[in-house]
Amino acid sequence: MALQQHTAQLTEKYNHLKIEYAQLKAEHAKQKTEDAQRYAQLKAERAQQKAKHDQLRKFVMNMASQSGDTCAPTSFLPYNNQPPPPPPAPLLC
Repeated sequence: MALQQHTAQLTEKYNHLKIEYAQLKAEHAKQKTEDAQRYAQLKAERAQQKAKHDQLRKFVMNMASQSGDTCAPTSFLPYNNQPPPPPPAPLLC
C-alpha cells in the first residue's frame, strides 16, 4: 500500500515537472524569436544609418571636388561635432 502511494506521488511530481519543462521550453522559444526579430530590426536600422552616412559622405566629397577644394574632408567629425584635440606641443630641449 505504501509503495503504491509513493509511486503515485512520484508519478504526480514527474507529470508536474514535465508540464513545467514544456512551459519553460515554450517561453525560451518565444524569447528566442523576439530576440531574433529585435536583432533583425537593429541590423536594418544600422544598414539604413550607414547608407545615409555614405550618401552624405559622397555628397560632401562631390561638392568639394566640384569647387576645386584640394583639402576635401576624408572623414566626418565625431557624432558630438567636436574637432579632434590639437596635437601635443613639441618638447623643447
